[in-house]
Amino acid sequence: METIASKPKLHIHNNYIKLELPIGNFTAYRSCSKRSGELSILDGEKIERYIRKSGKSVEEYMTELTNPKILSNLIPNWNKPKNNFKVGKVVKFKKHDYPGTYEIIKIEGYFIFLNVLHNKKLELIGFHSSTLKTI
Repeated sequence: METIASKPKLHIHNNYIKLELPIGNFTAYRSCSKRSGELSILDGEKIERYIRKSGKSVEEYMTELTNPKILSNLIPNWNKPKNNFKVGKVVKFKKHDYPGTYEIIKIEGYFIFLNVLHNKKLELIGFHSSTLKTI
């Protein structure tokens, strides 16, 4: 069963168009684009090439991307975020920014908040989920 949250959403503004997906956002401007969330670490060049083809406007191509079949051809598993973080789970950094393991205190969007020793005191600091892994 497909949930409402797993459907792509398109927001059209005066100078940009944003496609919201469960794994992140793709925003197209007149001459460039940007990606966020898990989408930023995936191969987003396929979307970029798709919307920059000649023949239609960027808005028409972005509207086509709300079709799950077209989107799945460009980004497999676009509706299955890898973020399996939950409050209370233990995580560690993918790179050794801070050695050791940490308990998740809170989650806000793609940011995971941990109590980390910083400047000789314990502070609640948010890190992007792409920098952490569960153990």
